[in-house]
Amino acid sequence: MHKRLILHIGRPKTGSTAIQSYLAANAVELQPFEITLAQTGYFWGAHGPLAWSLYKEAASRSGNEYWETCQEWAVASEMRAGLWQELVDEVSTSPYRNVIVSSEELGVLPATLESTQEILAEWLRGLAVTIVIYVRRQDALIESVYNQAVKGKEQRFAGSIEDFEHTVITTEDSGFDHYLICERWARTFGQESVIVRPFERQQLTDGLHIDFFKAIGIVSDKFPAQPMPDTNPALNRSSLEAMRRLNSLTLDAEIRATLLQRLHSIDASPPSQHSMLSPARRLRILDRFKESNAELARKFLGRKDGRLFFDPEPRASDPWEPVPPEEVALTLEMLSDIVPVDALVSEIRCTSLASDITAKEAHEMIDTDPLATEPREVPIGQFAKVIWALPSRSDDSARAHFKLLMERIKSFQANGGRVLSLDVFDTVLLRDDKSEARRFWELARLTAAQASENEQPLADRQLDHYIARNMGLELSYRARPAVDGCREGHIDEAFEALNAQVRLLNLADRFTEEFRQIELDHEHEHLLVNQPLMELAEQFAAGGGKVIFVSDMYLPARDIAQLCRRMLKQMDFVYRIYSSADCIVSKRSGLLFGLIEKEMDFDAREFLHIGDSIQGDFRMPKMRGWHAQLFPVARVETCARIEDLAATIQEISTYGFDPSRWAKV
Repeated sequence: MHKRLILHIGRPKTGSTAIQSYLAANAVELQPFEITLAQTGYFWGAHGPLAWSLYKEAASRSGNEYWETCQEWAVASEMRAGLWQELVDEVSTSPYRNVIVSSEELGVLPATLESTQEILAEWLRGLAVTIVIYVRRQDALIESVYNQAVKGKEQRFAGSIEDFEHTVITTEDSGFDHYLICERWARTFGQESVIVRPFERQQLTDGLHIDFFKAIGIVSDKFPAQPMPDTNPALNRSSLEAMRRLNSLTLDAEIRATLLQRLHSIDASPPSQHSMLSPARRLRILDRFKESNAELARKFLGRKDGRLFFDPEPRASDPWEPVPPEEVALTLEMLSDIVPVDALVSEIRCTSLASDITAKEAHEMIDTDPLATEPREVPIGQFAKVIWALPSRSDDSARAHFKLLMERIKSFQANGGRVLSLDVFDTVLLRDDKSEARRFWELARLTAAQASENEQPLADRQLDHYIARNMGLELSYRARPAVDGCREGHIDEAFEALNAQVRLLNLADRFTEEFRQIELDHEHEHLLVNQPLMELAEQFAAGGGKVIFVSDMYLPARDIAQLCRRMLKQMDFVYRIYSSADCIVSKRSGLLFGLIEKEMDFDAREFLHIGDSIQGDFRMPKMRGWHAQLFPVARVETCARIEDLAATIQEISTYGFDPSRWAKV
């Protein structure tokens, strides 16, 4: 009986794992078709040890560049001497006519093949050999290989896809020229022994496994059904970009595996219709390999027209947009409970912040928690804002940002939008670079100075007031009756708690109102009106729309209104102000948006909400069906607040009190 060795060599990202899984799962069922998987060199579902042995031998004879790479993962215990001779013996004595060896490791760079083909021809002399090579269109291949490089546990690639694509385009021996690979195998085993199959859905009409059997000349309608789940799913664009940024951190394998599991669960939604690469870049790639693809089609497939792939090529005018920053920031936020702060502190430095600050400055701004004795989880939102280089609102990008914002608001209203909903703090009223902890510490000093009837040193009274204020807010959150599971604090109750706390110092009840005014005066001093946004809001109201302010804040709507009246030129265009302090339910829970819908009696799609919080101002209104636009805090401001938070913690700790429980950015 004539025996044949079939070498299935991939290439990468062409369903090799699916073919290997099918062959293994149906080993017994395939025996009547004279098909069997080689047992020699079979390891973890493929024949990697055979490839590694080949490269090791080539390296020992004349050098082999690929061996320098693959020896890092090659399993030495599986690479016993004489492995290929064992394979030849197995093929020669096999009761089946077709013995299959499958490994993508065999189809690597053309230059590497130069040093191995002579050895392989020597080892397989006298044996009938068929080589099956699947090839994928290069623009799709680059995206798929890039996806794997970013999410794979070995490479952890942190570069952009543009950098990756540029390397492929400009490197002669990049491994993406299919013709060079096929031609090198043909020179050794003859062109008739090299079977080329395009990996393209419309050319795999009967499925991948049936196509594989057709390629080796076995046709039947009796093959087992194809249980071929996707064992290596790609990440969606936003998840991939998030993972790429995380690759700059030193994360152990367990944390990284948890991250990937979370990302794949996030990706359960339908994938984006957009490619990672723009149409212009995809056309550049296809042009780079146009001639070699045509030669491959003519020489190995007998296609006189030189058409290797049938899918339509992109057009330069095709609609395309890069990954929206808010999507990536949102994805990062959904991972912030997994990534420990020590990894962020020690590794992030200027990876995504370099356009605004130096490496040293970035490191100093982030590496700031003198009280931390062990890794702590990054607060929700902070991680995303530090890792993701969101556009600054204080440089030239602000003009472009506002232009897009203006166009979005006008388009929304032109298409039936009726309500423009604006977050207040860091959207309508922009805060300075101080952290919340610093604001509360300064307020404690002001209220302590106001209540100066006691001879206790001001610094000691400041600490008392700081503790009392935070405890008051905490008690207010806990004591208020829950609405749909939500409890939001209220400044009145916080100040009442403050008065109760310091009443031992003989403070009068009148200080509640005085403290309120101190709070509003302090806010007024450290806030700046977002005048360009207010002009857009006034235009929206002039066009017949309603403008509302919506805040997750311990200040009630009346105090927010008082503050706005002091700062805005006029307030006539504001229809109403909503505060979680009054409503108890919040934006962050999503319930406040439902309450507003009900009170205003508008459909969800008639609202556009704009704000700085990924969770409260973007994710939750989107989940409710609202239109939403993220208006992020500038990266420089975020870094400055992180730095200020650390300084504030350090300052308060000098009084023998650890404020970490309450200190926030």
